[in-house]
Amino acid sequence: MYSFRPTLISLGLLAVASAASASDLIVEDACDTDCQAQKGHLIRLINIDIQPIFDTTAEGQNIWLYELANKLKFSTKQNVIERDLLFTEGDALEPSKLKESARILRSRRYLNATSIDSSDNGDGTSDVNVTTRDVWTTLPYLKYARGGGSSDWSFGIHDSNILGSGKRIDLIHQKEAERTGDVLRYHDPNTGWHQTTLFVRYENNSDGSVNHINFTRPYFELTTPNSGGVDIQNFEQDNTVYDLGETRGRYRQISENFAFFWGTKLDVSGDFIHRFNAGITTHKNTFYETPGYEFGATPKDWDANVVWGEYQMVQDRYIEAVLVRQMGEIEDINLGLQARARIGYTHSSDVSLNHTMYTELELEKAHAFNDRNVFFTHAYFSGYETDRGTQGGFLGGAMRYHWNNFSQGQLYVSLAGDKQIRGFAEEQMLLGGKSGLRGYPAYYQMGEQRYLVNIEQRYYSETEWFSLFHLGAAVFYDQGRAWGNSLMPQSETGTLRNVGIGLRISPTRAMKSDVGRSYVMHIDLATPLDGHPGIDSMQWLVNVRHEF
Repeated sequence: MYSFRPTLISLGLLAVASAASASDLIVEDACDTDCQAQKGHLIRLINIDIQPIFDTTAEGQNIWLYELANKLKFSTKQNVIERDLLFTEGDALEPSKLKESARILRSRRYLNATSIDSSDNGDGTSDVNVTTRDVWTTLPYLKYARGGGSSDWSFGIHDSNILGSGKRIDLIHQKEAERTGDVLRYHDPNTGWHQTTLFVRYENNSDGSVNHINFTRPYFELTTPNSGGVDIQNFEQDNTVYDLGETRGRYRQISENFAFFWGTKLDVSGDFIHRFNAGITTHKNTFYETPGYEFGATPKDWDANVVWGEYQMVQDRYIEAVLVRQMGEIEDINLGLQARARIGYTHSSDVSLNHTMYTELELEKAHAFNDRNVFFTHAYFSGYETDRGTQGGFLGGAMRYHWNNFSQGQLYVSLAGDKQIRGFAEEQMLLGGKSGLRGYPAYYQMGEQRYLVNIEQRYYSETEWFSLFHLGAAVFYDQGRAWGNSLMPQSETGTLRNVGIGLRISPTRAMKSDVGRSYVMHIDLATPLDGHPGIDSMQWLVNVRHEF
Protein backbone atom coordinates (compact mmCIF):
# COMPACT_ATOMS: atom_id res chain seq x y z
CA MET A 1 0.00 0.00 0.00
CA TYR A 2 2.86 2.36 0.77
CA SER A 3 5.35 1.15 -1.81
CA PHE A 4 6.25 4.56 -3.24
CA ARG A 5 7.23 6.17 0.10
CA PRO A 6 10.98 5.38 -0.33
CA THR A 7 10.85 7.07 -3.74
CA LEU A 8 9.31 10.20 -2.23
CA ILE A 9 11.96 10.34 0.49
CA SER A 10 14.75 9.85 -2.04
CA LEU A 11 13.46 12.65 -4.24
CA GLY A 12 13.22 14.96 -1.23
CA LEU A 13 16.81 14.23 -0.16
CA LEU A 14 18.02 14.77 -3.73
CA ALA A 15 16.31 18.18 -3.77
CA VAL A 16 17.98 19.29 -0.54
CA ALA A 17 21.35 18.11 -1.77
CA SER A 18 20.99 20.30 -4.89
CA ALA A 19 20.47 23.57 -3.01
CA ALA A 20 23.69 25.10 -4.31
CA SER A 21 22.16 25.57 -7.76
CA ALA A 22 18.94 27.18 -6.51
CA SER A 23 17.38 30.08 -8.38
CA ASP A 24 16.10 33.31 -6.83
CA LEU A 25 12.51 34.00 -5.83
CA ILE A 26 12.89 37.78 -5.65
CA VAL A 27 13.57 39.60 -8.90
CA GLU A 28 14.60 43.17 -9.61
CA ASP A 29 12.14 45.55 -11.23
CA ALA A 30 13.74 47.69 -13.97
CA CYS A 31 11.77 50.62 -12.56
CA ASP A 32 13.72 50.30 -9.29
CA THR A 33 16.75 51.91 -10.95
CA ASP A 34 15.66 53.63 -14.17
CA CYS A 35 12.52 55.28 -12.81
CA GLN A 36 14.19 56.44 -9.61
CA ALA A 37 16.74 58.40 -11.65
CA GLN A 38 13.85 60.19 -13.43
CA LYS A 39 11.81 60.98 -10.31
CA GLY A 40 10.17 64.40 -10.62
CA HIS A 41 10.45 64.54 -14.42
CA LEU A 42 7.37 65.77 -16.26
CA ILE A 43 5.53 62.90 -17.95
CA ARG A 44 5.41 64.00 -21.57
CA LEU A 45 3.78 60.94 -23.12
CA ILE A 46 2.22 57.65 -22.01
CA ASN A 47 2.73 54.85 -24.52
CA ILE A 48 0.32 51.94 -24.08
CA ASP A 49 1.23 48.76 -25.93
CA ILE A 50 -1.48 46.06 -25.69
CA GLN A 51 0.04 43.01 -27.31
CA PRO A 52 -2.04 40.20 -28.82
CA ILE A 53 -2.36 36.79 -27.21
CA PHE A 54 0.35 35.29 -29.41
CA ASP A 55 3.43 36.88 -30.97
CA THR A 56 3.09 35.32 -34.40
CA THR A 57 6.55 36.60 -35.38
CA ALA A 58 8.15 34.38 -32.72
CA GLU A 59 9.26 30.83 -33.35
CA GLY A 60 6.66 28.35 -32.14
CA GLN A 61 3.83 30.88 -32.25
CA ASN A 62 3.76 31.55 -36.01
CA ILE A 63 1.06 29.01 -36.82
CA TRP A 64 -2.33 29.60 -38.36
CA LEU A 65 -4.27 28.54 -35.26
CA TYR A 66 -2.59 31.19 -33.11
CA GLU A 67 -3.04 33.81 -35.84
CA LEU A 68 -6.76 32.94 -35.91
CA ALA A 69 -6.99 33.30 -32.12
CA ASN A 70 -5.50 36.80 -32.34
CA LYS A 71 -8.01 37.80 -35.02
CA LEU A 72 -11.04 36.42 -33.17
CA LYS A 73 -10.14 38.04 -29.84
CA PHE A 74 -11.49 41.51 -29.04
CA SER A 75 -8.44 43.48 -27.92
CA THR A 76 -8.62 45.25 -24.58
CA LYS A 77 -9.58 48.88 -25.16
CA GLN A 78 -6.95 51.48 -24.36
CA ASN A 79 -9.26 53.43 -22.05
CA VAL A 80 -9.68 50.27 -19.92
CA ILE A 81 -5.92 50.35 -19.28
CA GLU A 82 -5.93 54.11 -18.72
CA ARG A 83 -8.59 53.80 -15.97
CA ASP A 84 -6.18 51.68 -13.93
CA LEU A 85 -3.20 54.04 -14.22
CA LEU A 86 -2.45 56.27 -11.23
CA PHE A 87 -0.81 58.99 -13.34
CA THR A 88 -1.56 61.05 -16.43
CA GLU A 89 0.42 63.04 -18.96
CA GLY A 90 1.67 66.24 -17.37
CA ASP A 91 2.13 64.72 -13.91
CA ALA A 92 5.48 64.64 -12.15
CA LEU A 93 6.93 61.15 -12.49
CA GLU A 94 6.61 59.24 -9.23
CA PRO A 95 8.18 55.75 -9.39
CA SER A 96 5.85 54.38 -6.69
CA LYS A 97 2.82 55.32 -8.84
CA LEU A 98 4.28 53.45 -11.81
CA LYS A 99 4.96 50.33 -9.75
CA GLU A 100 1.54 50.38 -8.10
CA SER A 101 -0.18 50.82 -11.48
CA ALA A 102 1.68 47.75 -12.75
CA ARG A 103 0.43 45.78 -9.72
CA ILE A 104 -3.15 46.82 -10.45
CA LEU A 105 -2.88 45.76 -14.09
CA ARG A 106 -1.29 42.44 -13.12
CA SER A 107 -4.32 41.74 -10.91
CA ARG A 108 -6.72 41.91 -13.87
CA ARG A 109 -8.06 38.59 -15.12
CA TYR A 110 -7.83 39.63 -18.77
CA LEU A 111 -4.14 40.70 -18.88
CA ASN A 112 -0.76 39.05 -18.53
CA ALA A 113 2.94 39.93 -18.77
CA THR A 114 2.43 43.52 -17.61
CA SER A 115 5.35 45.92 -17.10
CA ILE A 116 5.70 49.70 -16.76
CA ASP A 117 8.94 51.64 -17.19
CA SER A 118 10.06 55.10 -18.27
CA SER A 119 12.51 56.56 -20.75
CA ASP A 120 14.43 59.80 -20.19
CA ASN A 121 14.01 62.35 -22.97
CA GLY A 122 17.05 64.33 -21.77
CA ASP A 123 15.14 67.59 -21.29
CA GLY A 124 13.61 67.09 -17.87
CA THR A 125 10.72 65.05 -19.29
CA SER A 126 10.14 61.32 -19.53
CA ASP A 127 7.87 59.02 -21.49
CA VAL A 128 6.14 56.20 -19.62
CA ASN A 129 5.82 52.86 -21.40
CA VAL A 130 2.99 50.52 -20.41
CA THR A 131 3.27 47.05 -21.92
CA THR A 132 0.76 44.27 -21.38
CA ARG A 133 -0.59 41.23 -23.19
CA ASP A 134 -4.13 40.10 -23.83
CA VAL A 135 -5.18 36.58 -22.89
CA TRP A 136 -8.00 34.48 -24.28
CA THR A 137 -11.06 35.32 -22.21
CA THR A 138 -14.11 33.95 -24.06
CA LEU A 139 -14.24 30.27 -23.23
CA PRO A 140 -16.65 27.41 -22.90
CA TYR A 141 -16.70 26.84 -19.16
CA LEU A 142 -15.77 23.22 -18.48
CA LYS A 143 -14.70 22.34 -14.96
CA TYR A 144 -14.21 19.01 -13.25
CA ALA A 145 -12.97 18.59 -9.71
CA ARG A 146 -12.53 15.37 -7.79
CA GLY A 147 -11.49 15.22 -4.16
CA GLY A 148 -11.61 12.29 -1.78
CA GLY A 149 -14.11 10.24 -3.81
CA SER A 150 -16.44 13.20 -4.45
CA SER A 151 -16.78 14.76 -7.90
CA ASP A 152 -17.96 18.24 -8.91
CA TRP A 153 -18.46 19.44 -12.46
CA SER A 154 -19.81 22.47 -14.26
CA PHE A 155 -20.20 23.74 -17.80
CA GLY A 156 -21.30 26.94 -19.49
CA ILE A 157 -19.67 30.01 -20.99
CA HIS A 158 -17.76 32.89 -19.49
CA ASP A 159 -15.95 35.98 -20.68
CA SER A 160 -13.81 38.12 -18.39
CA ASN A 161 -13.25 40.86 -20.99
CA ILE A 162 -16.54 41.43 -22.83
CA LEU A 163 -15.77 43.16 -26.16
CA GLY A 164 -12.48 44.36 -24.66
CA SER A 165 -14.24 46.30 -21.89
CA GLY A 166 -12.66 44.53 -18.90
CA LYS A 167 -16.09 43.41 -17.67
CA ARG A 168 -16.89 39.77 -16.87
CA ILE A 169 -19.99 37.61 -17.28
CA ASP A 170 -20.50 33.90 -16.48
CA LEU A 171 -23.41 31.63 -17.39
CA ILE A 172 -22.82 28.25 -15.76
CA HIS A 173 -24.62 25.03 -14.88
CA GLN A 174 -22.92 23.25 -11.98
CA LYS A 175 -23.15 20.05 -9.97
CA GLU A 176 -21.53 19.88 -6.55
CA ALA A 177 -21.67 17.28 -3.79
CA GLU A 178 -24.53 19.13 -2.05
CA ARG A 179 -26.47 20.73 -4.92
CA THR A 180 -26.93 21.34 -8.64
CA GLY A 181 -27.95 24.63 -10.19
CA ASP A 182 -27.50 27.49 -12.63
CA VAL A 183 -25.28 30.51 -11.99
CA LEU A 184 -25.22 34.02 -13.44
CA ARG A 185 -22.30 36.28 -12.45
CA TYR A 186 -21.33 39.78 -13.56
CA HIS A 187 -18.26 41.70 -12.42
CA ASP A 188 -16.87 45.09 -13.38
CA PRO A 189 -13.53 45.64 -11.59
CA ASN A 190 -13.43 49.35 -12.45
CA THR A 191 -16.65 51.01 -13.63
CA GLY A 192 -14.80 54.22 -14.51
CA TRP A 193 -16.85 56.14 -11.93
CA HIS A 194 -14.58 56.99 -9.00
CA GLN A 195 -12.83 53.63 -9.48
CA THR A 196 -15.82 51.70 -8.15
CA THR A 197 -16.42 47.97 -8.59
CA LEU A 198 -19.71 46.15 -9.21
CA PHE A 199 -20.41 42.47 -8.61
CA VAL A 200 -23.74 40.66 -9.13
CA ARG A 201 -24.43 36.95 -8.62
CA TYR A 202 -27.63 34.94 -8.92
CA GLU A 203 -27.92 31.18 -8.42
CA ASN A 204 -30.98 28.98 -8.90
CA ASN A 205 -30.08 25.73 -7.19
CA SER A 206 -31.79 22.46 -6.42
CA ASP A 207 -31.97 23.39 -2.73
CA GLY A 208 -32.60 27.14 -2.95
CA SER A 209 -31.21 30.33 -4.42
CA VAL A 210 -28.42 32.88 -3.95
CA ASN A 211 -28.78 36.64 -4.52
CA HIS A 212 -25.66 38.74 -4.07
CA ILE A 213 -24.79 42.31 -5.07
CA ASN A 214 -21.74 44.34 -4.09
CA PHE A 215 -20.96 47.93 -5.04
CA THR A 216 -17.74 49.32 -3.59
CA ARG A 217 -15.23 52.07 -3.96
CA PRO A 218 -12.16 50.24 -2.63
CA TYR A 219 -8.89 51.69 -1.46
CA PHE A 220 -7.89 51.51 -5.11
CA GLU A 221 -4.35 52.65 -4.38
CA LEU A 222 -2.44 52.78 -1.13
CA THR A 223 -3.07 56.52 -0.73
CA THR A 224 -6.74 56.59 -1.83
CA PRO A 225 -8.36 59.20 0.48
CA ASN A 226 -11.81 57.61 0.87
CA SER A 227 -13.54 54.27 0.46
CA GLY A 228 -17.05 52.92 0.89
CA GLY A 229 -19.46 50.28 -0.23
CA VAL A 230 -22.55 48.17 0.25
CA ASP A 231 -22.95 44.38 0.14
CA ILE A 232 -26.25 42.45 0.16
CA GLN A 233 -26.29 38.66 0.15
CA ASN A 234 -29.26 36.36 0.78
CA PHE A 235 -29.32 32.60 0.25
CA GLU A 236 -31.23 29.41 0.95
CA GLN A 237 -29.46 26.06 0.97
CA ASP A 238 -29.29 22.60 2.53
CA ASN A 239 -26.12 21.92 4.53
CA THR A 240 -24.75 18.43 5.06
CA VAL A 241 -23.42 16.82 8.23
CA TYR A 242 -20.66 14.22 7.64
CA ASP A 243 -18.91 11.37 9.39
CA LEU A 244 -16.03 9.51 7.67
CA GLY A 245 -16.98 11.32 4.47
CA GLU A 246 -20.52 9.93 4.48
CA THR A 247 -23.73 11.98 4.78
CA ARG A 248 -25.34 11.54 8.24
CA GLY A 249 -27.88 14.35 8.14
CA ARG A 250 -28.94 17.59 6.48
CA TYR A 251 -30.53 20.84 7.56
CA ARG A 252 -31.88 23.88 5.75
CA GLN A 253 -30.38 27.35 6.21
CA ILE A 254 -31.98 30.67 5.21
CA SER A 255 -29.52 33.52 5.57
CA GLU A 256 -29.99 37.29 5.08
CA ASN A 257 -26.90 39.52 5.21
CA PHE A 258 -26.30 43.23 4.71
CA ALA A 259 -23.17 45.37 5.09
CA PHE A 260 -22.37 49.05 4.57
CA PHE A 261 -19.12 50.86 5.29
CA TRP A 262 -17.34 54.16 4.77
CA GLY A 263 -13.65 54.77 5.27
CA THR A 264 -10.96 57.43 5.11
CA LYS A 265 -7.18 57.58 5.02
CA LEU A 266 -5.87 59.05 8.26
CA ASP A 267 -2.20 59.55 7.63
CA VAL A 268 0.86 58.37 5.75
CA SER A 269 4.02 58.14 7.84
CA GLY A 270 7.00 56.76 5.98
CA ASP A 271 5.89 53.53 4.34
CA PHE A 272 2.93 53.10 6.75
CA ILE A 273 -0.63 53.99 5.67
CA HIS A 274 -3.28 54.43 8.39
CA ARG A 275 -7.05 54.23 7.76
CA PHE A 276 -10.31 54.34 9.67
CA ASN A 277 -13.51 52.60 8.55
CA ALA A 278 -16.99 52.63 10.08
CA GLY A 279 -20.03 50.61 9.13
CA ILE A 280 -22.93 48.36 9.97
CA THR A 281 -23.43 44.67 9.29
CA THR A 282 -26.56 42.59 9.82
CA HIS A 283 -26.97 38.81 9.85
CA LYS A 284 -30.13 36.74 10.21
CA ASN A 285 -29.93 32.94 10.05
CA THR A 286 -32.88 30.55 10.31
CA PHE A 287 -32.57 26.75 10.33
CA TYR A 288 -34.96 23.87 9.68
CA GLU A 289 -34.73 20.11 9.58
CA THR A 290 -34.52 18.66 6.07
CA PRO A 291 -37.25 16.01 5.67
CA GLY A 292 -35.74 12.56 5.38
CA TYR A 293 -32.36 13.69 6.74
CA GLU A 294 -33.21 14.41 10.39
CA PHE A 295 -30.34 13.89 12.81
CA GLY A 296 -31.59 15.61 15.98
CA ALA A 297 -29.14 18.52 16.23
CA THR A 298 -30.37 21.30 13.93
CA PRO A 299 -28.52 24.59 14.64
CA LYS A 300 -30.24 27.33 16.64
CA ASP A 301 -31.56 30.47 14.88
CA TRP A 302 -29.52 33.60 15.47
CA ASP A 303 -29.27 37.21 14.31
CA ALA A 304 -26.91 40.12 14.93
CA ASN A 305 -26.86 43.81 13.98
CA VAL A 306 -23.42 45.30 14.56
CA VAL A 307 -22.37 48.96 14.37
CA TRP A 308 -18.59 49.06 14.21
CA GLY A 309 -15.43 51.09 13.79
CA GLU A 310 -12.17 49.74 12.40
CA TYR A 311 -8.54 50.83 12.31
CA GLN A 312 -6.30 49.60 9.47
CA MET A 313 -2.56 49.83 9.00
CA VAL A 314 -0.72 48.85 5.83
CA GLN A 315 3.03 48.98 5.36
CA ASP A 316 4.13 49.43 1.75
CA ARG A 317 7.04 47.05 1.18
CA TYR A 318 6.01 45.40 -2.07
CA ILE A 319 8.50 43.29 -4.00
CA GLU A 320 8.32 41.38 -7.26
CA ALA A 321 8.88 37.63 -7.14
CA VAL A 322 8.63 34.50 -9.28
CA LEU A 323 7.87 30.84 -8.53
CA VAL A 324 6.20 31.49 -5.18
CA ARG A 325 2.55 30.67 -5.88
CA GLN A 326 2.70 30.75 -9.69
CA MET A 327 4.70 29.43 -12.62
CA GLY A 328 6.23 31.75 -15.19
CA GLU A 329 4.83 35.12 -14.16
CA ILE A 330 5.63 38.06 -11.91
CA GLU A 331 3.97 37.99 -8.47
CA ASP A 332 3.50 41.02 -6.23
CA ILE A 333 4.20 40.31 -2.55
CA ASN A 334 3.96 42.76 0.33
CA LEU A 335 6.66 42.11 2.94
CA GLY A 336 5.22 44.86 5.10
CA LEU A 337 3.04 44.61 8.18
CA GLN A 338 -0.73 44.60 7.57
CA ALA A 339 -3.07 44.83 10.55
CA ARG A 340 -6.65 45.73 11.38
CA ALA A 341 -8.80 45.91 14.51
CA ARG A 342 -12.62 46.18 14.44
CA ILE A 343 -14.79 46.81 17.49
CA GLY A 344 -18.59 46.99 17.35
CA TYR A 345 -21.75 47.07 19.42
CA THR A 346 -24.30 44.29 18.83
CA HIS A 347 -28.08 44.36 18.96
CA SER A 348 -29.80 40.96 18.66
CA SER A 349 -33.06 39.18 19.45
CA ASP A 350 -30.81 36.39 20.81
CA VAL A 351 -30.39 37.26 24.51
CA SER A 352 -26.90 35.76 24.58
CA LEU A 353 -25.70 38.16 21.82
CA ASN A 354 -27.70 41.29 22.66
CA HIS A 355 -25.66 44.29 23.89
CA THR A 356 -22.37 42.49 23.36
CA MET A 357 -19.11 43.82 21.94
CA TYR A 358 -18.05 42.35 18.61
CA THR A 359 -14.31 42.13 17.89
CA GLU A 360 -12.22 41.30 14.83
CA LEU A 361 -8.42 41.29 14.86
CA GLU A 362 -6.16 40.37 11.93
CA LEU A 363 -2.41 40.47 11.35
CA GLU A 364 -0.34 39.58 8.28
CA LYS A 365 3.41 39.73 7.74
CA ALA A 366 5.83 38.29 5.22
CA HIS A 367 9.59 38.10 5.49
CA ALA A 368 12.31 37.40 2.93
CA PHE A 369 15.35 35.86 4.63
CA ASN A 370 17.21 36.21 1.35
CA ASP A 371 16.41 36.08 -2.37
CA ARG A 372 15.60 32.34 -2.15
CA ASN A 373 13.42 32.23 0.99
CA VAL A 374 10.03 33.81 1.70
CA PHE A 375 8.04 33.24 4.89
CA PHE A 376 4.35 34.26 5.33
CA THR A 377 2.38 34.53 8.57
CA HIS A 378 -1.30 35.26 9.14
CA ALA A 379 -3.31 35.35 12.38
CA TYR A 380 -6.91 36.31 13.13
CA PHE A 381 -9.58 36.40 15.83
CA SER A 382 -13.28 37.26 15.75
CA GLY A 383 -16.15 36.86 18.17
CA TYR A 384 -18.90 38.35 20.33
CA GLU A 385 -17.81 39.14 23.89
CA THR A 386 -20.62 38.09 26.28
CA ASP A 387 -20.95 37.71 30.06
CA ARG A 388 -19.94 34.06 29.61
CA GLY A 389 -16.92 34.87 27.47
CA THR A 390 -16.47 34.74 23.69
CA GLN A 391 -19.36 33.37 21.62
CA GLY A 392 -19.47 32.72 17.87
CA GLY A 393 -15.71 33.11 17.90
CA PHE A 394 -12.88 32.02 15.63
CA LEU A 395 -9.18 31.96 16.42
CA GLY A 396 -6.64 30.84 13.89
CA GLY A 397 -3.42 31.33 12.03
CA ALA A 398 -1.21 30.04 9.25
CA MET A 399 2.45 29.99 8.27
CA ARG A 400 3.86 29.27 4.81
CA TYR A 401 7.51 28.85 3.90
CA HIS A 402 8.92 28.84 0.34
CA TRP A 403 12.57 27.88 -0.20
CA ASN A 404 14.05 27.57 -3.67
CA ASN A 405 16.34 24.73 -2.70
CA PHE A 406 17.61 23.89 -6.18
CA SER A 407 17.31 25.04 -9.77
CA GLN A 408 13.67 24.67 -10.89
CA GLY A 409 12.69 23.33 -7.47
CA GLN A 410 11.16 24.57 -4.24
CA LEU A 411 10.52 23.18 -0.78
CA TYR A 412 7.12 24.32 0.51
CA VAL A 413 5.94 23.94 4.11
CA SER A 414 2.54 25.09 5.38
CA LEU A 415 1.10 24.92 8.88
CA ALA A 416 -2.45 26.13 9.59
CA GLY A 417 -4.80 25.78 12.53
CA ASP A 418 -8.09 27.26 13.68
CA LYS A 419 -10.55 26.86 16.49
CA GLN A 420 -14.14 27.78 17.20
CA ILE A 421 -14.88 29.44 20.54
CA ARG A 422 -18.48 28.56 21.46
CA GLY A 423 -19.09 28.82 17.73
CA PHE A 424 -22.28 28.79 15.72
CA ALA A 425 -23.18 25.20 14.94
CA GLU A 426 -23.50 25.71 11.18
CA GLU A 427 -19.85 26.80 10.94
CA GLN A 428 -18.32 23.39 11.58
CA MET A 429 -14.73 22.82 10.48
CA LEU A 430 -14.21 20.10 7.88
CA LEU A 431 -11.07 18.21 6.95
CA GLY A 432 -10.51 15.81 4.08
CA GLY A 433 -9.68 15.50 0.42
CA LYS A 434 -11.21 18.86 -0.51
CA SER A 435 -9.51 20.78 2.29
CA GLY A 436 -5.86 19.77 2.01
CA LEU A 437 -5.75 16.21 3.41
CA ARG A 438 -5.48 14.63 0.00
CA GLY A 439 -5.41 10.94 0.93
CA TYR A 440 -8.90 10.86 2.48
CA PRO A 441 -12.56 11.23 1.47
CA ALA A 442 -13.74 14.78 0.85
CA TYR A 443 -15.30 15.50 4.27
CA TYR A 444 -13.70 12.84 6.44
CA GLN A 445 -13.53 14.66 9.78
CA MET A 446 -15.63 17.43 11.33
CA GLY A 447 -15.20 19.33 14.59
CA GLU A 448 -14.70 22.66 16.32
CA GLN A 449 -10.92 22.80 15.87
CA ARG A 450 -8.43 21.52 13.35
CA TYR A 451 -4.85 21.72 12.16
CA LEU A 452 -3.20 20.88 8.84
CA VAL A 453 0.43 20.45 7.77
CA ASN A 454 1.43 20.29 4.10
CA ILE A 455 5.02 19.60 3.00
CA GLU A 456 5.81 19.58 -0.71
CA GLN A 457 8.91 19.29 -2.83
CA ARG A 458 7.94 21.18 -5.95
CA TYR A 459 9.45 20.98 -9.41
CA TYR A 460 9.02 23.66 -12.07
CA SER A 461 9.58 23.52 -15.81
CA GLU A 462 11.00 26.63 -17.48
CA THR A 463 9.49 25.55 -20.81
CA GLU A 464 6.24 27.10 -22.01
CA TRP A 465 4.82 24.04 -23.73
CA PHE A 466 3.33 24.79 -27.17
CA SER A 467 3.28 28.48 -26.04
CA LEU A 468 0.19 27.52 -24.01
CA PHE A 469 1.09 26.28 -20.52
CA HIS A 470 3.75 25.58 -17.91
CA LEU A 471 4.18 22.20 -16.26
CA GLY A 472 5.16 21.38 -12.70
CA ALA A 473 5.14 18.45 -10.31
CA ALA A 474 5.23 17.77 -6.58
CA VAL A 475 5.77 15.04 -4.04
CA PHE A 476 3.91 15.75 -0.81
CA TYR A 477 3.10 14.77 2.75
CA ASP A 478 -0.08 15.93 4.52
CA GLN A 479 -0.98 15.61 8.19
CA GLY A 480 -4.01 16.96 10.00
CA ARG A 481 -6.82 16.48 12.44
CA ALA A 482 -10.31 17.89 13.12
CA TRP A 483 -11.82 17.21 16.53
CA GLY A 484 -14.03 18.54 19.32
CA ASN A 485 -17.77 19.16 19.47
CA SER A 486 -19.70 18.70 16.23
CA LEU A 487 -23.29 18.37 15.07
CA MET A 488 -22.70 14.65 14.57
CA PRO A 489 -20.43 12.50 16.81
CA GLN A 490 -17.40 11.51 14.75
CA SER A 491 -16.12 7.97 14.33
CA GLU A 492 -12.57 9.15 13.59
CA THR A 493 -10.97 11.94 15.63
CA GLY A 494 -7.29 11.01 15.53
CA THR A 495 -4.39 12.43 13.55
CA LEU A 496 -4.41 11.52 9.84
CA ARG A 497 -1.48 11.36 7.43
CA ASN A 498 -0.96 10.73 3.74
CA VAL A 499 1.75 10.87 1.06
CA GLY A 500 1.40 11.45 -2.65
CA ILE A 501 2.57 12.81 -5.97
CA GLY A 502 1.01 15.43 -8.23
CA LEU A 503 1.12 17.11 -11.64
CA ARG A 504 0.55 20.87 -12.13
CA ILE A 505 -0.60 22.54 -15.38
CA SER A 506 -0.80 26.34 -15.58
CA PRO A 507 -2.21 28.00 -18.75
CA THR A 508 -0.30 31.08 -19.92
CA ARG A 509 -2.65 32.46 -22.59
CA ALA A 510 -6.01 32.10 -20.85
CA MET A 511 -7.79 34.36 -18.37
CA LYS A 512 -6.72 34.39 -14.73
CA SER A 513 -8.63 33.65 -11.53
CA ASP A 514 -10.67 36.05 -9.39
CA VAL A 515 -7.61 36.94 -7.29
CA GLY A 516 -5.55 37.89 -10.36
CA ARG A 517 -3.39 34.77 -10.46
CA SER A 518 -3.20 32.22 -13.25
CA TYR A 519 -5.23 29.07 -12.81
CA VAL A 520 -3.29 25.92 -11.93
CA MET A 521 -4.77 22.48 -12.54
CA HIS A 522 -3.85 19.98 -9.81
CA ILE A 523 -3.86 16.25 -10.57
CA ASP A 524 -2.87 14.37 -7.41
CA LEU A 525 -2.54 10.73 -6.41
CA ALA A 526 -2.34 10.10 -2.64
CA THR A 527 -2.37 7.16 -0.27
CA PRO A 528 -3.58 7.35 3.36
CA LEU A 529 -1.33 6.21 6.21
CA ASP A 530 -4.06 6.20 8.88
CA GLY A 531 -7.83 6.05 9.24
CA HIS A 532 -10.42 3.31 9.05
CA PRO A 533 -9.63 0.15 7.04
CA GLY A 534 -12.46 0.84 4.62
CA ILE A 535 -10.68 3.82 3.02
CA ASP A 536 -9.49 3.30 -0.54
CA SER A 537 -5.73 2.68 -0.65
CA MET A 538 -5.42 5.33 -3.36
CA GLN A 539 -7.24 8.64 -3.71
CA TRP A 540 -6.96 10.62 -6.89
CA LEU A 541 -7.94 14.28 -7.03
CA VAL A 542 -8.44 16.76 -9.85
CA ASN A 543 -8.91 20.40 -8.95
CA VAL A 544 -8.35 23.88 -10.39
CA ARG A 545 -6.80 26.39 -7.99
CA HIS A 546 -5.10 29.78 -8.27
CA GLU A 547 -1.70 28.69 -6.98
CA PHE A 548 0.80 25.84 -7.24
